[in-house]
Amino acid sequence: MIETNLAQTVNATNDSGSEYDTNIKYLLADKQILSRILKYTVDEFREMDIEDILGCIGDDIEIGARPVAAGLSNLGRVKGTVTEDNIPGEGIIYYDIRFTAYFREKEMKILINIEAQKSTDSGKLGYHLENRIVFYLARMISAQKQTEFFHSDFDNLKKVRSIWICMDSGETEDSIEEIGLDRKKVFGNKRNSYHTDLMKGIIVNIRSGADSSSGEAVKKS
Repeated sequence: MIETNLAQTVNATNDSGSEYDTNIKYLLADKQILSRILKYTVDEFREMDIEDILGCIGDDIEIGARPVAAGLSNLGRVKGTVTEDNIPGEGIIYYDIRFTAYFREKEMKILINIEAQKSTDSGKLGYHLENRIVFYLARMISAQKQTEFFHSDFDNLKKVRSIWICMDSGETEDSIEEIGLDRKKVFGNKRNSYHTDLMKGIIVNIRSGADSSSGEAVKKS
């Protein structure tokens, strides 16, 4: 029986060694996985069926590196290119996974980034993960100049969503958190209905391997 690309990648992630991180990225980049991530983390897709979400995912899925395991280097719908964001004077960012998703028959374009994160411990990382997420969001916004919008046409900015799959939570810490812009009136009565939801970071906290057998995976109600 011929295995699917998803089944091959799942098997590869069980291997130990230096290929593990790369294979995790390829597992997350499979459209079957991406559709479920979008359903439970991105508001626009929450009420949609998985099959419909599959049709919203563009063919521009890119991951940070090509896996070296046999049979995994030619997944037709995945580009094995380095996802490099290079802005002069600001250095280079390498995203784990990024792609475009479309909502309401391509009426809305959303730029998605997904990161696989082994540790959220600031002591190990040397920084707080939330600050890195904000930095990624800012870069995803600023990088749209001369690609998604030109000159001062800021209303053509596309929404960006940076989703972080964090795999070191405790047994009772499965959760989904959001980081984003929040408009708050601090004085006066002026009303403005324009909703500033262009950028949003989403943290998916999954219990570590040691705790994974003691409960069900998180589901967002």
